[in-house]
Order: sequence, then C-alpha cells, then structure tokens
Amino acid sequence: RVRRLIAERERLRVALATLPMVRRIWPSDTNFLLVEFDNAARAHAAASRSGLLLRDFSRQPRLVGCLRITIGSPDENDRLIASLGAA
Repeated sequence: RVRRLIAERERLRVALATLPMVRRIWPSDTNFLLVEFDNAARAHAAASRSGLLLRDFSRQPRLVGCLRITIGSPDENDRLIASLGAA
C-alpha cells in the first residue's frame, strides 16, 4: 500500500509539473503535495467543479498561491490533472 501511494504521489507530481499554471511543487515524503499556482483560486475552483476538494493555504504566511493536494486514487488524480489542465 505504501509503495502504491509513493508511486501515485510521484506520478501526480510529474503530471502537475507539466501544467503552465503550476509555479512550484514542494518535495514531499507524505500523502500530500504542496503546490504553488499562478492563480490558486482558479485551480481550487477547477478541482471543486470536478468534485475534488483541495486545501487552500494561500492565507498562510509565505504560502500565497499554495494548495495542499492529498494523494487520491489513480482515478481521482486523473480527474484532478484533467480539471487543472482545462482551467
């Protein structure tokens, strides 16, 4: 189970890194990624329209534009990638 989570986290990280709206992805050894977007509100809305909830950290000091993305199932992560790619 841990190996699957690590593999899915890496797959999601690689896919997110290709999106023009992504500015930075912090290194992670956990079950989530912290991602800085050029427009976090737009990314958050796109994910929400796909039925996915992301945690907005934009109001935290030094984390403006950042969303926390919990690693989901492959299907959920595919929906996230597609929704952000279309945003």
